[in-house]
Amino acid sequence: MAADYPGSLYTKTTVTDDVTDVLAAHHNDQEDEILAIETELGTDVAGSASDLKTRIAKSLADDGTLEFADSTVLTISSGAVTVTQNFHRIATEGGAGSDYLATINGLANDGTVLFIRPSTSNDVIIDDGEDNIECVSGGDITLADTDEWAILIYDGNLSKWLAGQLTGGSGVTTNAGAANSYIAVYTSDTNIEGTDDLQWNGTTLTIGDGTAGRDYVIKVDGQDNDLTLTYDEDNDLLNTSSFHRHSSANYRRYYHLPLSASDPGAAGATWTAPDANQVGGWQLDAAGEILYLTTDIHSDWDAASDLDVEVSFTLNTAGTTAGDTVDLKLVCYYAGEGDTSTKTQTQEVATTVDDAAQYTQFKMEFNIDYDIGGGNDPEVGDVIGMMLNLETDTSEVDDIIINDAAFYYHTTHVGIESGDV
Repeated sequence: MAADYPGSLYTKTTVTDDVTDVLAAHHNDQEDEILAIETELGTDVAGSASDLKTRIAKSLADDGTLEFADSTVLTISSGAVTVTQNFHRIATEGGAGSDYLATINGLANDGTVLFIRPSTSNDVIIDDGEDNIECVSGGDITLADTDEWAILIYDGNLSKWLAGQLTGGSGVTTNAGAANSYIAVYTSDTNIEGTDDLQWNGTTLTIGDGTAGRDYVIKVDGQDNDLTLTYDEDNDLLNTSSFHRHSSANYRRYYHLPLSASDPGAAGATWTAPDANQVGGWQLDAAGEILYLTTDIHSDWDAASDLDVEVSFTLNTAGTTAGDTVDLKLVCYYAGEGDTSTKTQTQEVATTVDDAAQYTQFKMEFNIDYDIGGGNDPEVGDVIGMMLNLETDTSEVDDIIINDAAFYYHTTHVGIESGDV
């Protein structure tokens, strides 16, 4: 008769001494069950272990959890190691600071899982596509410390170990010799939006997949609104709408200011041509001679720091004693769109020239106070009209040539404030 096992457990027949006639069926049934068990288990179930229990204990703990054999160290030799179990620590050849792992020999069974980590802090670089390893990232994987690890699975159809890294670490680097390497873009922790938005081939970084009208925001140092790129398919143009912004106003926006005078050469300042001694400009040598300057405040001003006017001038007469000064006064009037009157502030700066020789050039600076108060704080969009004159009543040197003037303020970025280019 057929054995009950493995369809069901064998139900034995109880045999009683001096009562039951022992039949051949009693022996045959037991032998059928033994054969069924052997057939189910197969031959040599212990493999290289002493028995089945020992073999199972190599991968399964008493509580049923998966448990690999203790990891052993394999040292790379000419780019290769030979694995003998599921978990190994990898050492670089000769203790080198970094070494490439290109070939994994042993355990080449379809579906075999392998975990590896460096045995020291020397870099173990899993070499993508060099021999029988393919990294799912499309580039080399660098394991740079003893707590960084990778998981590999052997694919018998490809005759390759497929390597991946689930967490952090030194992570993925691109292989310049390979085709394009794609970086997946995620819309959430688990949902991949696409894998073709960012491509690197070792030379060129390509942003976008050619989708018309799509915007890409590039962030530098984690800052928002650094650079937005929009591809205009109809006109085949790449438009930009904002430039890199820093978290603080580390940049300065400069404007060179034109200088003008009323009634020049008479009651006003006199224009002086450049020559072998000085670069030229407007000569101020009498009370009441005024130069006029105009600028405005753009929207990239940080609105939290003073605005500055730099003035370069040349002595048209020499200083006489230590402590001599040139005293200049700047009166600023400013107003924005819709204002019906101007705000104002006056700055007077004395520059010490001592006994400097004629034609010595100097630079001095006025600060337009951003929070002067009294309703006179400058604002973004204000147009500023300025009047500059020499204070002859306090200056020891009363004859100078104003060479140049510039206006600057602090900003978080460089480039235009808005719009496309």
